[in-house]
This record gives sequence, structure tokens and C-alpha cells, in this order.
Amino acid sequence: MRPVLLEIAGFGSFRDPVAVDFADADYFALVGPTGSGKSTVIDAMTFALYGSVPRWNDRRMVSLALAPTVARGTVRLVFDAAGSRFVAARELRRMASGGVTVRNARLEKLADPAGLGAPGDQTEVVAADSEVSRAVEALLGLSFEHFCVCVVLPQGDFAEFLHAKPADRQKILTKLLGLGVYDEIRVAANNRATEQRHRAEVLDRQLDGYRDATEEAEASAAGRVDTLVEVAGLVDAALADVAAKAGAAQEATAELDRARAERDLLAAVRTPAGVAELTTRLTSASRTAAETAERRQAAERADTAARDDLAAAPARAPLEQASRDHDELGRLLAAQPEAQATHTAARAALDRVTAAVAETRGARDTAAVARDEAARRAREAADEVTRLRADRDLLAGVRTPPGVVEVAGLLRAAQRAAAEAARHRQAAERADDDARAALLTAPDRAVLERAREAHHELDRLLPARAEADRAHVAARGALAAAIAAVEDARRGHGDAAAALDRARTDDLAAAVRPHLVAGEPCPVCEQKVVTLPATAGHETALESARAAADAARAELEAAERRSADAGRAEYEARLRLRQLTEREGELRRALTDAPDQDGVAAGLAEIARREQSAARAARELAAARQDADTAEQAAAGLAAAGARARAELAAARDPLVALGAPGLVDEPGDPAGPAGGAGGTGTDLAGSWARLVGWAGELAAERTTQLAGAAAREATAHEAHAAAERAHGQASGAADRAERDQVAALHDERTVASRLESLSTRITRLRAALADAPAAAEVAAALAELDRLALAARDADQLLRATRAEADAAGTELRRAQDELRDAQAVLARARDQVVALGAPALAVDDLLAGWTSLTGWAGAGTAARERRLPGLRDAVTRAGQARDGATRALAELLAAHGIQPAAATAADAAARAVSAALERARADRDRIAERRAEAAGLRDGLTRAREAEQVSHQLGTLLRSNGFQRWLVAAALDTLVADASLTLAELSGGQFELTHADGEFIVVDHADADSERPVRTLSGGETFQASLALALALSAQLTMMAAAGATRLDSIFLDEGFGTLDDATLDIVATTLENLAGGGGGSAGRMVGIVTHVRALAERVPVRFAVSRDQRTSTVTRENA
Repeated sequence: MRPVLLEIAGFGSFRDPVAVDFADADYFALVGPTGSGKSTVIDAMTFALYGSVPRWNDRRMVSLALAPTVARGTVRLVFDAAGSRFVAARELRRMASGGVTVRNARLEKLADPAGLGAPGDQTEVVAADSEVSRAVEALLGLSFEHFCVCVVLPQGDFAEFLHAKPADRQKILTKLLGLGVYDEIRVAANNRATEQRHRAEVLDRQLDGYRDATEEAEASAAGRVDTLVEVAGLVDAALADVAAKAGAAQEATAELDRARAERDLLAAVRTPAGVAELTTRLTSASRTAAETAERRQAAERADTAARDDLAAAPARAPLEQASRDHDELGRLLAAQPEAQATHTAARAALDRVTAAVAETRGARDTAAVARDEAARRAREAADEVTRLRADRDLLAGVRTPPGVVEVAGLLRAAQRAAAEAARHRQAAERADDDARAALLTAPDRAVLERAREAHHELDRLLPARAEADRAHVAARGALAAAIAAVEDARRGHGDAAAALDRARTDDLAAAVRPHLVAGEPCPVCEQKVVTLPATAGHETALESARAAADAARAELEAAERRSADAGRAEYEARLRLRQLTEREGELRRALTDAPDQDGVAAGLAEIARREQSAARAARELAAARQDADTAEQAAAGLAAAGARARAELAAARDPLVALGAPGLVDEPGDPAGPAGGAGGTGTDLAGSWARLVGWAGELAAERTTQLAGAAAREATAHEAHAAAERAHGQASGAADRAERDQVAALHDERTVASRLESLSTRITRLRAALADAPAAAEVAAALAELDRLALAARDADQLLRATRAEADAAGTELRRAQDELRDAQAVLARARDQVVALGAPALAVDDLLAGWTSLTGWAGAGTAARERRLPGLRDAVTRAGQARDGATRALAELLAAHGIQPAAATAADAAARAVSAALERARADRDRIAERRAEAAGLRDGLTRAREAEQVSHQLGTLLRSNGFQRWLVAAALDTLVADASLTLAELSGGQFELTHADGEFIVVDHADADSERPVRTLSGGETFQASLALALALSAQLTMMAAAGATRLDSIFLDEGFGTLDDATLDIVATTLENLAGGGGGSAGRMVGIVTHVRALAERVPVRFAVSRDQRTSTVTRENA
């Protein structure tokens, strides 16, 4: 059972109508103040189904359901169960005498499995009035008491299943697991035993009519067949030999023709003229283009560096303000000594009056300095321990990755991609130069852009919402059609099942047909036979009826699957429509005070043009430079694999640089390595890793040694700090007593200090303003540096333009040579494609001359090889023809030896037909005898099966006669439940408790008390909640797997109990467990999980919350989605 919609009016604290929509609320929480009506929501669901509430402790009581001073109340629950949707509704009426009665109770099945039972929806009445509760029990497979134990766990009853008596617990599990089906099996087994005993008696009498079908008669006929089979085998072997040798002759001829054709094709391969000259010219152009590209790259790097330096320089305005602040601070500092002298004179007078205060204050300050120094040393010692431990752990993690080998190999240049990237870069640079100045004056456009995006999204959303509306209508139509198809398939399946029962009855009647005489009593039922049953066709009719029943069942299953698919499609279409509608409302609210689209477009016109132009130019320039760099790096022969390996090495080394990591190692003679033995670039990966790992090991050992000394210093520093704290406390007490005597003298001193304080305040503010500013000399230097950087940027730009022109000219010449190379490579590829089927070798794509040399050399060798094969192939053709003719003559001699004269055009056709005809005649004689014997064997086999079936059915009925089997199943189910619940309880209790059972009673194992075992009734309130929750979750998770087919399925569980008794850690475990249960954790289908809680931390983790509140009149419910 899974709730969909709950409507309440006049029930409990809900005087006014309230609707609780559980759509998409697989995991929800009812939250609100105590007494707001949270538990009443769960009570309303239970009352709609069973007409009572567990909290009332009396199923006949209904007066508590109707809200005070209300004359009428209703509860209506829409829910899914057994693959369909139902509506349960009850009405409460207050009588004139003050009593309350229940009227108009109904349970209806909705024709639309996605409907909500709105007025006009088609429904089927399942039960009414007093029959509703029983119909709900039959539908859900749960009584009211079992529902309150396994689905709705109300306040105060949460531990009922845990503390139930063994007999009561067995009744609950028997009902939940559907074990009553075994009583039905026992009755069916006894009936089948009687039926099979009667069938055995009939078959025994029929066997008397097959005494003439003997084994000797069948052996004689089989001997005749064996003789003809041997002759047929000889003929078949001869025919196979003729066919094989004829095929060999054809294959030899085809191989000769193929060798001749391949020889002619290979002889036509020739190297064209001009290949060597083209290769030389391309090499020269590539070298020139590479040199100019390097010069251009250097100029680009210089230009980029100059621009970056200029952009990174500080702004001019803050520097100028800092200069003015420096000037003012100098003037104030010059005036400060005079003010301090005046204050010093006043202070001296005060000091003479309060000598004792000065003395005690000095002692206190000295103690404070000592305390602060001790605290600083303690912190430094602790920081040193932390730093050394972090360094040691970081160094210990340095390991050489497996498979570090020398990475080498260069990729040849992709010249066409480089040239194309260079052209794109040149165009992007021109566009960037043109758009850069215009970008400086572009104003902010964020507000108008947001308004425009909202307008555009609304324009796109309106057609999409209309389409979603149409899709939802279509999905509902498809769902209705699928439901109708299911009903048709069910009727067809019922008709087919009835026809199968009739066919079985006819088959049983035909079995006793030979022993029936009209007017005489039947030997089975001893009733007078009026009309004899039909003598033929009953077996065919039975098989047809079975096939029709199987087909109808398959069609019903297919229709149900299509109905389920249509239901999911309708739900997805409805969800899509709801999302689009909600988004439309959000957009319209956002655009309430915004201009229309024309106003937005007018405001953004000029801004958009400038920003888009500048942004596009910048993006295109960056992309073009990146593409050009990538292509040119490939053309220069960078080793991508080496770069990745060096990046991995750098990633391991970079965090260790601050600790003095050693430099990288280069291969001997590597031109990229630095001079003088300094750290290299890491081209020698194995050497670099060996150096880094060795250094890390040594430094880790050193840090371990240092860590022991630092820990000792830390302990000493903490002791000194505690002593300083005590000394400071004593000095502060003495100073406080002296300062109370000084209060009168301080009044005069404050007057003199007022001016000095004002001066000092201004100096402090200036210093605060200049705290992060550079010194005056640095400010002047920074302004001069700004001028220098601007000049350097202009010089770098001019150099870049010159080198670009030179590189473009070299690139044009290279592209011309590459175009000619591509044409020549196409000719080579076409020549190779003509002979690739003959195993032509793979050719070097970058060396045209070598490719032609390799191809012509291979073709010449292939031509010579085929010339050498031709004489042998001609001889093979001749030998294969002679063998074929000899096999044909041997077949003719075999036929003549056995007196078989071919009647057709060829001996092979005549032999096959003549031997087959004789063999079929012999087999027909043998089969007539075998058929009689098979019928007799079938009767004996049927007799054996009937007697075996009688014994099995009788034994099964005997085994299931008592309830011992059910008790064993319940015990096995308890083992499974306790094993699952024990794992959850151990997790909830931090490993303290596990759960077991003995003699039907639950026992808790306390690992904190030497693994002692004690009854669950000895647990505290919080511990009982943990055990009860673990058992409830296990029952919900395991029931589907343990239950018999058709037994109860717990699709929902609602917990109304004390989560507030849990600590934070246990609460987190409980929340995670409930989330897994709702989400289908562990591979099981997700269940609906609802909780009633006051714990805010738990409620905030639930995706859907129903906030229940109550005022002086009524309670209300508001849905809140996380």
C-alpha cells in the first residue's frame, strides 16, 4: 500500500478541509509543534482504511475522530495497492444525542490508475459500509492489528512486535508471509492422490489389449531395415566421394585463374617520375617555415609577457592617494613629540602620587609578558610538532609509480592543421586590435541581460508547455487504452482457462471410453452411462486448449507490461507539465517590474555590439593562439607521452619544493637540460623518480627524529605556560587593588592626555590606511615603472607584427609544396589500393619516395612468386579431373554390384531414389509393429506415473497435515529478520548490541557487558527504540524476499516515535538507514518512508516535509520540498 492523496475535513484537530499530496514523496517527514496534529495525519490514513485508530485502544470507538463542535467530518485516502489505484472514504456524523457514527464507508477501484478519484472519474465499487474493513484486509493482506505493527508504528506501540508473545508473533508472521497457502496445497495434494489412483486402475485394464505387440516381431522387421541401411550408407559414401573430388577439381581450376590475374595486376605497378625532386623541395620549405615560426613564437611570448606585466602593475589612483597620506603622516609625526612632552609632565605628577600603583602595574605587566611569551612558545612548539608530522606524512607517501620507463618518440608535424591555425590566428589578431579600444567604454549590462534571458526562456517555455500538455493528454489516452487492453486480455485468459478445464474433462472421459457400455454403470463413478463420449480428437483438443491458455496468459502478461509502461509514461508526462507550469510562474513573477522585450533590446543594442565584438575577438584570438601552439608543438616534434609522464612527476614533486626537493634529472647530452649540473627538466624519468624517492626517504627519517624532540619541547612549553598563568593571576589581583586607589588621580591626567589622544588617533588611522600600502619611495618607483611597462608593450607589439609577416610568407611556400605532396600521395594510395587485397605492405605516409620504393619492390617479388606457382597449379588441375572421373566410375560399379539400375539421367539420382524407396518400405513395416509396442509402453508409463503421482501427492498431504511446517518457516523467517535487524542495531548502538532469539523470544547481546545475553524488556527507553527500529526496518526490507507468492508486500512504513532520544551519531545512522530504505538501497525496490519528528537535524535531511501547524481553530498542512 502506497498513499497518493489524503483529504481530511472535520477529523481530529483538522476542522477545516486539508489535502496532503504524497505524489513524489517517497521519503517525507511530518514536522511541527507538539499538539499541532502530526500524528493525526497518520491516524486519518489508518481510519480511512480500517475505520479505527490504534491510539484509541478500542476499535469500536469513533467519537474521538470527529472534531469538537463539528457535525460532519470526512476522510478520503487515494492509494496504490496490488498494481491498481483505490479510494477509501468514510464519513463521520454527530447524532442529536451527541454520539458519533460512521456512514457512507466505501472502497472503490479507479479505472484510471493515474487518477485521483475526482468527480466524474470512472470507478468500480469494491465494498461498502461494514464490508470496507474486511475488503481492505483482503486487499492489503494485513489485519488492522498487523497494519499497526508493520506499516504504521504509532506513538507508544513502536515496540509491540519486539515485545509480542511468541504465539502472537507467529500469527503475525504467518499472515504477513502468506503461509496459509500451504493449507490450500495440502487439500489439492489429497484430491490429486485420489484422482491418480482412479486413473491407474483404468490404465491397468487397457494394457490387456496389446498382448500381440512382441519384441521378436519388431526385431525381425528391424533386421530388414538394417540391411538396407548398410547398403544406403555405402551409396552415400560413394556419392560424397564423387562430390568431393568434383569440388576439388573446380577449386584447382579457380586457383589457377586467380594466380594468373594477380600476376598481371602486380606487373602493372610502376614508380612515376618527379618523386625525388618533390621530396627535396618539401624538406627545404618545411625547414624555412619552422625557423620563421620559432621567431614568431618568440615575438608572441615577448608581446604576451609585456601585456601581462602591464596588466599586473598596480593602479595609479591608489598609489597617488598613498603618496598624499605619507605626506600628512610626516607632518603629524613631527608635531607628536611636543604633545608627548606635555603629557609626560602630567604623567610624572600622577606617577609620584600613585607610586604604589605603578609598582603593582609593572609587576602585573611583567607577569603578562611572561605569560604571553610562555603561550607563544607553547603555540610555536605545537605548530612545530604539527608541521613536522605533516612533513613526515607527506614525504612517506612519495612512491615511484609502477611502469616508469623512458618515454621517447616524437610525433611528426601535421602541417596542414598548423597552416590553417596560423591563418585563423592572424585574422583573430587583427580583429582583436580593432575591438580592444571600443571595449573600454562599454557600460554594465547585467540587469538588462537577465530580463532578456527571462523573456527568451518564457518564449521557449510556452510552446514546450503546450506540447507537454498535449503529450500528457496523449499519455492518458494511451494509459486508458492499455488498461482496456488488460481487461480484454483477462477476459480472454478466463475463457481459455475454462476451455482447458473442459478439454481435460473430455480427455479423462476418453481414457475410460473402451470400458463404457451404454446403459451400464461407469467403472469409475458407478453412475449409469447415458451417452458414450467421442472416440477421437480428445488429445488434439487438449493440446490446443493448453496452447490457447498459454497464449492467453502470455498476452495478459504482455498487456500488463504495456499498461505499466503506459502508466510510467503518463506519470513522466504529468511531471514534465507540472515542472514547466511552475517555471512559467517563476518567470512571470521575475518579469513583473521588468521592461518588455523591445525595451530590453533597445537598451542593450549598443552595449551588446561592443561587448560581443570584443568578447568574440578575445575568444577567437585565444582559441586561435591555442590551436596554433598545439599544431606547432606537434610540428616541432614534442613527445606527448613524455609530457604526460613529466607532468605526473611534477605533480608529485611540486608539493615537496618548499621542503627543498632535489632538481630533476635529464638524459645525458640532452640539449634541453641546464648547464652547470643544475636541476633539469626531467627527461630522465627513472633517474628523476629515483632521486626524488631517495631524498624523500632520507628527509622523512630526519623529520621522524625531529618530531620526537619537538614533542618533548611542546610538553615543557605547556608546563611553563601554566606556571606563568598562575603568576599573572597573582600580580593582577595586587594591581587591581592598587588601581582602585588611583581612580581620583586619573581624572586630572585624562585632561592633559586628550590632545595627545586626538593626535595619536589620526596617526593611527593614517597608519591603518597605509598598512597595506608601499613606502613613499616605493610609490614613486611604482609610478615610474608603470610608464616603463607601457613603452615596453608598444615595442613588443611592433616586433610581433614584423615576425608575423615573415612567418606568413614562409607558410605560403610550405603550403604550396604540401599541396603537391598530397597529390603525389593520392597517386601512391590509389596504386596501393589496387593491390591491397593481395597483402600490399603499409607505406610511410611522410616519405613518398620510400613508399614508392617499398610498393614496387613488393610488387616485383609478388609477380615472380606467382610465375613460379603457375606450372604446379596446371598439374593440380589435371590430377583433380582424373580423380573425379575415377570416383564416378566406382559409383557406377557399386550400383551394378547391388543390382540397382539407374532410372534417371544420372547414376547418382537413381541410386539415391532406389535405395530410399526400399528402405522406406522396410521401415514402414517395422514402424507398424513399433507403434503398437509404443502404445503399450505409453500405457505402462502412464500407469507408473499415475502410481508415483498418487504416492507423492499422498505424502505431500501427510507432511502438510499439521502446522509443524509453518512453525519451521516462521522460525526460518525469524532467523532472517534477526540477522538483518542485528546488523542495523549494531550500527545504531555503536557496536554495543546485537539481536538474537531463542524459544520465540528476542534476546539482546550486550558486547559492553562481556557479551552477556538478556531479554529485550531490560533495555532502556532509547535502547528499546533502537532495537524496535532495527526490527521494523528489517521486516520492511526482508518481507518481500521471505514471503510466499502473493503474500503481503510492504510498500510503505510510517514511524511516529521518539527520534529525540537518539544522540547525534546514532541519529545520523538512523537517517542514513531510512534514506537507503526509501531509495531502494541494497537492490530492493524503494518504499515510501514517512516519519513524525521534532528533531530538526533529521527533518532537514528529508527531501519532502509536511509542516503541520495549528491555530485556535484548526490544523493546517504545508508541503515543503528540500
